[in-house]
Amino acid sequence: MPDLTATAADELTQLRTGLPRDYTEGHGRAYALLISEQHRLSGGGITWAVVERETGRFVASVDLKSTEWGHRATEVGYMTAPWARGKGYAGEAVLGIARWLFGRHGFQRLQLRAAVSNLASQRVAEKAGFVREGVARNGAGNEDLVIFSLVPSDLP
Repeated sequence: MPDLTATAADELTQLRTGLPRDYTEGHGRAYALLISEQHRLSGGGITWAVVERETGRFVASVDLKSTEWGHRATEVGYMTAPWARGKGYAGEAVLGIARWLFGRHGFQRLQLRAAVSNLASQRVAEKAGFVREGVARNGAGNEDLVIFSLVPSDLP
């Protein structure tokens, strides 16, 4: 839990997410034990913790949200620990989840939104094979969002 808390409280993470500005271990525990489980049980999405193989240390979280089971479409989001940024963990995890969604559950679309100013997140999308579709103006408050999608035929 300390690594999740440190990631969520990180200045760059705070800039890019809607997490509480005073993020504590209590927030992390509540999210891990209550909120993410309720989200999964309702069918709205699921959250994973990504850990480094060699050390078992938390390096990222990836979540599916706004899941539309009838259309077999969902959206992916992620946050990477400050000590793990730029090492490919988020992209590898997103691609693995996409393969699982498309292969095992018959999903047809995985969407990803990244702030226009968040070039690192856009690189994650591109490295995972997502196709840039356009820009949603004021997609997150006052910030424009680049919309990416991945469909089964896009998988590398």
